[in-house]
Amino acid sequence: MVEIYLRMDDFEYWSSARADMKVNEGALKSADTLLHQLERLGSNSTKLTVLRGYWEVMKSFETGNFEKPIKRFTGILKADKVR
Repeated sequence: MVEIYLRMDDFEYWSSARADMKVNEGALKSADTLLHQLERLGSNSTKLTVLRGYWEVMKSFETGNFEKPIKRFTGILKADKVR
């Protein structure tokens, strides 16, 4: 079992200043590599989908475009409604 944790460096979580957000590129790259390996192994759990969504959110802080993670999380909610 692998647990992946993503954390932004030097970020005050309750601050409204988006300019202060810094994402550790090395941590993002490592997490991406681990997620790709899990996805290649055929693990297709909701937890893995959520982790990928979190990774996409962290990556989106660079561009400011959060459409991809929003679509992923919306897809999880729709799939959960069907169950």
